[in-house]
Order: sequence, then structure tokens, then C-alpha cells
Amino acid sequence: MSDKVSTADSGIVRAAFLSVADKTEGIAAFARYLHESLGLTLYGSDGTTCFLEGSGITCNNYATIGSPPMFDHGVVSLHPKVLGALCAKPAKPKHLDELRELGGPLCEIFVGGFYDLQAAIDSGALSFEEVLEKVDVGGPAQAAMGSKRLRIVVVDESDIPKVWEEMVKNDGDVLPETRKRLAGKALAMIARHYLTAADFISDGQFAGISGERVLSLAYGPNPHQVPAALYTGGGDWELAPSRFVGVEGMSPSCNNLDDLHTLTETMTRLAAVFPADTHSFALADKHVNICGAGIVKGKGRDAIVEAVRSMIEGDELAIHGGVLLFNFHITAEIADMLLYYHMPKGQRRILDAVFAPSADENAIEILARKKTGKCRVMLNPALAGNLPMDNTPIFTHVGGGDYTHYPPSQFVPSFDDPDLQIIGPRRPELEGCLKAGWAIGSQAKSNTITIVRQRQVRDMIVYELEGNGCGRMDRVGAAELAVRGYERGEANRQDEEKVGLVEAAAYSDSFLPFGDAGLVLHEAGITVLFASSGSVNDGKVQEELTAAGMTLYLMPDKKCRGFRH
Repeated sequence: MSDKVSTADSGIVRAAFLSVADKTEGIAAFARYLHESLGLTLYGSDGTTCFLEGSGITCNNYATIGSPPMFDHGVVSLHPKVLGALCAKPAKPKHLDELRELGGPLCEIFVGGFYDLQAAIDSGALSFEEVLEKVDVGGPAQAAMGSKRLRIVVVDESDIPKVWEEMVKNDGDVLPETRKRLAGKALAMIARHYLTAADFISDGQFAGISGERVLSLAYGPNPHQVPAALYTGGGDWELAPSRFVGVEGMSPSCNNLDDLHTLTETMTRLAAVFPADTHSFALADKHVNICGAGIVKGKGRDAIVEAVRSMIEGDELAIHGGVLLFNFHITAEIADMLLYYHMPKGQRRILDAVFAPSADENAIEILARKKTGKCRVMLNPALAGNLPMDNTPIFTHVGGGDYTHYPPSQFVPSFDDPDLQIIGPRRPELEGCLKAGWAIGSQAKSNTITIVRQRQVRDMIVYELEGNGCGRMDRVGAAELAVRGYERGEANRQDEEKVGLVEAAAYSDSFLPFGDAGLVLHEAGITVLFASSGSVNDGKVQEELTAAGMTLYLMPDKKCRGFRH
């Protein structure tokens, strides 16, 4: 698959084409290797040629073989000598004869990138016409032609060190599988560039997504749904599933990634109302709904232990086979607690996956299920950071297509918001419960009502999930399910730990169309509810619930509704 032509083939110049955005010493060193070690004649764009010449490396401007500078340098590389250098097949004598007649070189390697069109659009500093000027044509044309002929095509400059190393080991060539991978990547990046342009020019009429497979999954939603894989569009969100590294267990399934999505979305919202640098978060998920949560101010051992204990006690049945997420290091003590706390002697809690920023080797060994490999342990150091929300566009498949919305909801409640109505006496002592309830309930399947309780443990305030009534078709059912979750957890507590719901509050992911759901909560002991307003029955509901002794925190439904389907 080599593109080299024999030196006996006089009249054909062996060449490398370079057109790079980031002009670094690394690029100069690679260009020097191509020229001095491999004997390739270098051709480049204006900027790259000037940079290499300034570094003492001989490089010819594309204009010496392509079109003269015209149309603001718009067609310099769109010339038969340039594209022909990438199109000609060295193994076909007819192509070599045509190349000699044309008087052009044979390009063995193309190194170049494309304008970052999305960054230009996102900057908001450019006019429509200025963005259009950023739509690249010459670079993609060369990369596409080179990819079609399986030349060495490098369009991601981060690939250069690996390509260079492989070329040194293989007499200036790369392995066939490397050529294919580089060609596929180039064509994908071309597609992404033009999809971005199409979306911008058509004002969203034409759009699409492209991605790179970064992880082969064990299976889809069910074991018979194979193959399955995770693709990433490249984005820079540090909590993306592609940023997690598996250190134990089999590859995750798509169910694990769906659960991880719920967990990270919930934790980033917790971090929006409880700063992550001063709080310990422990979350448990089952079937994309949070079933256990512990939020504690503090980052030391005591705070972490209390967060884990609260998470487990949230729903000791649902957590079996669950997926867990933490923003702190997992020690052997914590791993042991995850498996054996509140378990009958000799029995071990089954967990499907544990995600954390880091873990001790012996903690990983404790968590491992060696016979089945089904306790995945995946680490991402970014979990120990500030936990920013994801702001990438969302695409959801529906029959025959996808719907999208951008940005994802970035709403974060503030109880100083001028749109907030407080009906009844303000309850500042329970506003932490309302915030935690919002973070959890807004990321659960609708309809959802969430109950969070707070308690004092030594000098720590602990917030724990008592009941997450989610995925119900009516709001009364959601309230009843949340209360049942609390009652089930309360039955497992020691008498001295049973304090009821006096120090608890509830969150509803939308308005209450009638007072019945609120009365279910009130009967269980809840006196504070955070919900939206917007029902035609708002007045009646507010009158009924405040008469019963409840305080309502209300924001407009258009602003704060937390539906998730």
C-alpha cells in the first residue's frame, strides 16, 4: 500500500503537503524529518510555508504548482497538480505517465487541518459573511482525495507524534490499518466541518451529528442487542462517559451509560447548589432514577462515611444491582461499607458499577466480582473537581428521525429569585432540602415528587433522599410512591433514628393540578413543597394546602419545570 515511487522514475517529485493551523516546533521538527530523512519535497499554504522557511526548512508555496493567488487565495490548492498529486495511483503506469505530463508531484502524506468553524460561530464576533469565509474548501478537498487513495492523511495534529513514531519504525511508512484509521478520521472531520456549515447557513434546517467510536459496549439495553458501542462527537465536557477509564470488570452496557448520564446530570446540579469543593456527594441509581443520595458538607473521612451511609439507607432494596457515583476517593473502608453495611452477616450487596474520581487498589479488589466481572469500576479524576453542567446539544431518537434541543436545561433555583412566590411562612431552615430535592427530582423520569430529609450528625448537616416517586402517570401516584419509599427506609432504622419528616421537604417537577398530591405529602408529615405554578387551579390548590399548614415555594412552570422523559 506504499505510495513511494522509485527514484528511477525521473520526472516525478515525491512530496508532502502541509497546511496547519497550529504552527509549533513539533510541526517544524516533523516537517524536517519528512524532508531530510525521507527526501520529500515540501509544499504548503502561505502561512505554513512562511513558518517553515522561518525555521530554516525549505518549503514551496502551493502557488508554485497550483493556481496563482486569486479570489482571496480561495482556489490556490484546487488545481489538477495539487489534487492530482493525491489522486494518482503509483501502482498504475498510466497514472504516472499522466502525472509526468502534468508536471506535478506525487504526494505521499498530507498534514493539515480545517478552520474551527464552530468556534467562529460560537464567538458571536463574526458576521454571517465572515463566518462563510471560514468554510474551508481547499483543505477538505485535499484530505478527501488523499483519504480516497489511502495516502497518509493527518488532519488531527495530536496524531502526529504517533504517526511519526510509526514511520520511523517502518522505513517512512505506516501500517495499513493506520492508513485506514487516519482516512476514516479525516472523512469524519470533513463531514463534521460541513455539517456545521450546513446548520449555520440554513439556520438549522439541515443538521447532523458525527462521532468516533471510543468504547465497545457489552450489549445494548438487553444482552441480545449486540453489537453496541459508544460514540463521541469530541466535545470538551470533562464528565462525558468517554472520559471514564475502566479499571475493573467487563465493558459497560448502554444501560450503565444511561445510568451514568442520570448520575452525572444529578451530581452537577447538586454542585450548582452545594459547592463541590466543600461537599461530599454519594449517589445511587437504578434504571435511570436516583434511589439513594447523601449530601454532606465536608470532605474528610467522617463526611464521606456519612454520605455513603445516607445513600445506602435511601432505598436498601433498590440499591441492589445499582450504579453508584461519588465525588471522592474510594478507600478500602468505603468499598467494604458499600458491600456490607446494613447487610445480613455473610451476605454481600451486589453492585453493577461504581464510578469515582480515584480508588485504592485494595478498594478495587474488594469491589470486584471476579467470577462474573459485572461490578464495573470506572474512574475519572474530574469527579473531584467543580462538576460543571453539560451544555452540549441533545439529540434523541424517535421513529424516522431525531429531535434536538440546545442548550440543555441550565436552570438552577435561587430562593432570592424575584419570580419566586412563597405562599405561607418562609422556611429557610429547610431550603437545603428543597435544593437537594430539585437536583434529584429534576433528573428523574416524570412525573416525579422527591422527598429529602436533613439531620444533624455531630457538627455536620446531612441531606438524604427519603423517597423518589418517579415515572408515575399522575402526581398523586408520585406522592404516594415517594411516601412509601420513606416508610420503607424508616422501617429499617433503629428507634433512635426515626425522626419522621419534620425536618424534610418535597419537590415536584411540575405544578399540582389539584391539592390531592399535596395532601398525601402533608399527611406523611411534609410541611414544605417546592413546585412550579401555572395550573388553572393554582388558587384553589394554594388555598387548600396552606389551610392544611403547608408552605409552598412556587416558580413559573415555563422557567423551572423539570420534566425528563
